[in-house]
Amino acid sequence: MLQIKNNWLSHSLLVTLLVFSVLLFLIQLMLLFQVNQTKGSTAVQVAKSLGFMECGMVALALPRPPPPEMPASLKAKLESQ
Repeated sequence: MLQIKNNWLSHSLLVTLLVFSVLLFLIQLMLLFQVNQTKGSTAVQVAKSLGFMECGMVALALPRPPPPEMPASLKAKLESQ
């Protein structure tokens, strides 16, 4: 009975690693395809344009930068109205 449980555990671990590897491979393939499509761009630029950097920041719970402030000329224009 113990050997059956160990086999099940090792198979589930193997399947989990296989799925994780396939996901990583597909992400790398997509990045390579996009880099080849846009001449002169780097992998980091393509990752930013596809939104991978934001997904990583959310997954790692990194703080987001503060929202941009309204330009002074627009503030003055809105206040005058």
